[in-house]
Amino acid sequence: MSIDYVDQITKSTLGLVELAKVTPKELEVPTCPGWSLWDLLDHVAKVQKRAALRIGRSKDVEAQKDSPPSSLDEVISRSTSALEELTAGFLSAGDGAECWNWTGSNQTVGWMKRRQAQEVTIHLFDALLASDPQGDVSALVEKAQITPELAKDGIEEYFEVFAGRLLAKGAVPKHSLHLHGSDWEGAEWIITDDKGSLAISSGHQKSDVALRGDTSLLLLWTWGRVKRDELEVLGSAEALTSWETFLRGI
Repeated sequence: MSIDYVDQITKSTLGLVELAKVTPKELEVPTCPGWSLWDLLDHVAKVQKRAALRIGRSKDVEAQKDSPPSSLDEVISRSTSALEELTAGFLSAGDGAECWNWTGSNQTVGWMKRRQAQEVTIHLFDALLASDPQGDVSALVEKAQITPELAKDGIEEYFEVFAGRLLAKGAVPKHSLHLHGSDWEGAEWIITDDKGSLAISSGHQKSDVALRGDTSLLLLWTWGRVKRDELEVLGSAEALTSWETFLRGI
């Protein structure tokens, strides 16, 4: 079963729009410090607009310099317009078509589809958590439609895409980390330091610290959206703290 990234982008973006319609303008998003829900939605719109403009290009395009939205109608209009441009661009180009990205490799539409789907999914969870901070995390995950398959893909995408940024911010912890998704076959990874680089492999192996639980919660922990308390921790708490510090580097 493959992931329909365009469908995921559409559902998550429209989910953000619906939340904006029923929440106060000034609602703060704790997992995106300094941002209101409107700020978050405007950020997503700008990211999607820029991604749409990158389709078919070998060089980057300048970021938009729009002023902050002044009304709910403007927030919604910007969001739906950017979504329409992005999905239309994706649907008209094959996955192998050229599309610039900042990593310097895999400059394709397929790469960008995946990145945009994971980006907006995490931000929908941000918004849901902000609107219901005392809510049951599993219920919020369900509302955000973070399936085990999407979460497994998201964890792998995180380490593939952001390893460079993480390494630029700090040294890889010397302790080994095991992530074990208990609800999806193959959702297991061993992450270690390999002479200053990140080494990531699939499989089960005893490590200095292991996190076990729903794959969606492992994804959200990786992105700093949920605390370790949502997962089963096996091994060294000190080792886990070192990984949390490292992963928050981006």
